[in-house]
Amino acid sequence: MLSNSRGPESIRELAQSIGCNAGTAPEAAEFGDMIFVAIFLQDYQAVPRTPLAGKIVLNLQNYFPHLGQIEELDREIVTTAELLARHLPESRTVKVLNSMLVQDSRPAGSVGRRTIPIAGDDVKAKEVVSGPDWLRLCRCRTSFRGVAL
Repeated sequence: MLSNSRGPESIRELAQSIGCNAGTAPEAAEFGDMIFVAIFLQDYQAVPRTPLAGKIVLNLQNYFPHLGQIEELDREIVTTAELLARHLPESRTVKVLNSMLVQDSRPAGSVGRRTIPIAGDDVKAKEVVSGPDWLRLCRCRTSFRGVAL
């Protein structure tokens, strides 16, 4: 399931083109087993807590101060990963896919292939995310439901 801040109608066609449903952020959070949070970091507090409890939350956020400063980051009190993890204390948060551009990715065995770093405190969640099939698992299927907020 896909969601965004503009509502399900704005992404329904895209969702259908990849075999998923479109929904609101709360619907997507409730629906998914693994959730991608790809929003402006400044909006991290809008991510719903309760429906994400116990779920793997993939944090793709980066800090762009020109979109609004966050004092704790500017003063280097916390990291971007810590902000979302602290907001979602009952979730299994993993920082992932925020360190390279899509056009820089390469298939397995390719020359110049890069490693994608991940970070988080939950060992089991990191094992799922670093496993060979995790991205395939995120497709909208009955056995595993991945969503993007």
